[in-house]
Amino acid sequence: RGTSSRLWIQGHGVLVSDRQRILRRALGNGWEILNLCLRAMIGRAEIIGGTKIGIDEYMADWRKLFCGQHAPHKFSKLNANIVDLRRVLRTEDSLLDVGCNTGEMYRVLGHQNYTGIDFDLHYIETARGAFPNVPFHCQDLFDLSGLWDVVLCSRVLIHVAPFNEAMKRLIAAANRYLVIFAPVASEDCCEKIRFEKDILYFRRFSEHAFRAYGQCEIIKHHPYSTIIYIAEPK
Repeated sequence: RGTSSRLWIQGHGVLVSDRQRILRRALGNGWEILNLCLRAMIGRAEIIGGTKIGIDEYMADWRKLFCGQHAPHKFSKLNANIVDLRRVLRTEDSLLDVGCNTGEMYRVLGHQNYTGIDFDLHYIETARGAFPNVPFHCQDLFDLSGLWDVVLCSRVLIHVAPFNEAMKRLIAAANRYLVIFAPVASEDCCEKIRFEKDILYFRRFSEHAFRAYGQCEIIKHHPYSTIIYIAEPK
């Protein structure tokens, strides 16, 4: 108990830390077993193998387990966070939405001077189709350049491996405020799923992880907290 061991089930490898509970609960087949294994882990797991469908299923399950979401894809989960954002966002501000997905944040905010970026072209094309007069760009966070009054990064950092570099890019792009929506817990936790050549990261953060990048206000909500940095003059 307490030592790491690799358990192979239906062709999937799982790195677990609580061997006895895993073995007691390893009943069923395929991803059902895998999810039982994840529920038994203490903090970290490495999943090897799987498919795109399996990854999507696990992502939803991770949100339920670690973020307390029973309907993980409902945008209404961010209602309290959006209230925090509106508190610092002025009508005349330029707003950059990093990881804009299909443009749902624009639909909710209706902010006039809005720009959305996402590295997934499919999401960008969907957003452009829904909001043809709004600038949406297929761009990676790590290629970010330019300056906006307010930079928003909603539920993106939980999937970013080089967290330090991502924070530097976001802070450098903000002229007034950087606003982040992310799960904040008592300690840092990072899980990763590897399939084929890709690795997906799932994170939650301690307050210290964010305060290390400067003075910030952390407004605790469930399941996502709001982190607000006042940008230094540029």
